Amino acid sequence: MLNKFISYLEEQVRNHSVYVWGGQGEQGREVNEAWIRRRENSAANAARAIAFWRKQMLTGHGDVLRAFDCSGLAVYFLLKEGLLSSDTTADGLMRKCARISQGALRRGDFVFKVDAKGKAYHIGYIVDDALNVIE
Repeated sequence: MLNKFISYLEEQVRNHSVYVWGGQGEQGREVNEAWIRRRENSAANAARAIAFWRKQMLTGHGDVLRAFDCSGLAVYFLLKEGLLSSDTTADGLMRKCARISQGALRRGDFVFKVDAKGKAYHIGYIVDDALNVIE
């Protein structure tokens, strides 16, 4: 399952998938400027996502790219594989994980950005032995 997950993450990179707040794998005509504006949490973030999306459309990736936010990237896969029963956030995913030291990190581990209160607000996924992260 780990290799399947890593392959899925790498596929999203190859497909030039776009980061959109609340995105969970939407694709094709469903992803458009109006949809991105409705999802994003600020005008600046919407402008960033729309600019990236437009560029990918012009380079021919419109039929394969998907829209995800950080947790949506894993949740989409985990739901599809029957490994999660419902949607969750970065913090929800963190609560399902065992904490390990930075030195113990390896391919397949989830890494989190956490606020001062201990709540995860961002997640990434380690995809190789060099500890590169897709987020």
